[in-house]
Amino acid sequence: MLPFIRYEPVVTAYQDKKITGLSASEYIKRSRMKKAWRWIRSGKSISEVAYNVGYSAPNYLSKAFKKEF
Repeated sequence: MLPFIRYEPVVTAYQDKKITGLSASEYIKRSRMKKAWRWIRSGKSISEVAYNVGYSAPNYLSKAFKKEF
């Protein structure tokens, strides 16, 4: 039987940042940008990529993409 594990969001976020060097939101954004980059390089349209990685409009993806890269 597994021991009882208490989940503490603040501690978990601290540990994640310590390991990755990024906050949770920064990590998620970077992951989305990497996925978008791969799809754009594979020839998918910006609109299709934007919706697939979770942006509501292609112009938001473009702004975030320019800021990241």
